[in-house]
Amino acid sequence: MNELRQLTEHIISPSGPFFSDLTRLPSITDKVQSLMARQPRGESLQRMRNALSAANVVAEVFAGAARAAFVGTAIIKSLETAGVVSAGFIDHVTGGVNSIGREMASDFQTLHKDDFLKLHGHVRPGTYDIRVARYDETPESYFDWQRPLQRPPKSTNGLTVSRAQVNAMQQAFDQCGLNVSAEQFLQFAQAAIASREKLKYLYAAFVSDVLRSLCDWGEVHGLDRDQLSFAQITDFTRGYADIDRKRLHQAIAHNRSRWYETQLVRTPSIICQPQDLFGHRVHWCNPNFITRSATHARVAHVLPGQLAPDIEGCIVLIENADPGFDWIFTHRIAGFITAYGGENSHMSIRAREFAIPAAIGVGDTRFKTLLAATSLLLDCAERRIQVLA
Repeated sequence: MNELRQLTEHIISPSGPFFSDLTRLPSITDKVQSLMARQPRGESLQRMRNALSAANVVAEVFAGAARAAFVGTAIIKSLETAGVVSAGFIDHVTGGVNSIGREMASDFQTLHKDDFLKLHGHVRPGTYDIRVARYDETPESYFDWQRPLQRPPKSTNGLTVSRAQVNAMQQAFDQCGLNVSAEQFLQFAQAAIASREKLKYLYAAFVSDVLRSLCDWGEVHGLDRDQLSFAQITDFTRGYADIDRKRLHQAIAHNRSRWYETQLVRTPSIICQPQDLFGHRVHWCNPNFITRSATHARVAHVLPGQLAPDIEGCIVLIENADPGFDWIFTHRIAGFITAYGGENSHMSIRAREFAIPAAIGVGDTRFKTLLAATSLLLDCAERRIQVLA
């Protein structure tokens, strides 16, 4: 336990690795802004390799920020469970974060379409799915420029926590021997949550440029996005010599065949022993209900790479949402439900930021059941999802 306490104190400390990594954030942001400002130039595979190299650097910093955010949210949830702070305190802390999600929503309200896409056009639902268009490739599929959602501005006063809550947190830290002040911890938690989201956004910008460069190369050599989706990135990074296109076509055909085969296999959510692969029970997952609000509305199913349905006023169903789905928060949605994801996932953060009721990680079986509904009740306080029609 002493080692765990010391490690936690080191992570939270202003002189620790997390705050040290944060000093690299401005230079990474500048690189992404430069990437978005210029037109693609140079040989496409060289551009791809340059973007991939940059993505590797950002990924290292992002990994540290993600771990820090998990530490912060885990401690807050522990404080909630112990009754030190009230239920929903994590929503309050996250809601006070000045994140990239809130920044994008604000930019959508205030910027001209062209300026907005210069800033955020690289975002791609699915992040790694080359078949899916970026925001700047098919903007009308994602955004309603005629009816921009007017969200109330975020308070400039920052996070407000009562003195009683701060004292209770400090007492809890002292009792478990954690040498951290409550004020320092709250500063750390908010910074970790915000930087995790920002770095994931910046990392995705370089990934998006990798995929765009591959699309450019494929267009010249007669390979469409669907074909490229069955290639491996190593097919293009093994050397700087010309790509053996005959071998590449063979690899694509082989990978496509293997993919279709794997679609016939169903595996358990958790594999505890080899025998689980031969037979298992299908269990309903316990989702993470975010906020304590309730809503009922018609259902809209959103799929990456397909024309977005009208989601105004709907409970949106998304199988596996990532930062590329932030476009849904420029619409007036009633709530959303995902098949996969956890309490610390990107979409959980967004639900808390915008105070939108959500059920994260209902599981594949339950998600397919909900797809058959036309209207749902989502009651987060009661942890209930009910089919109304």
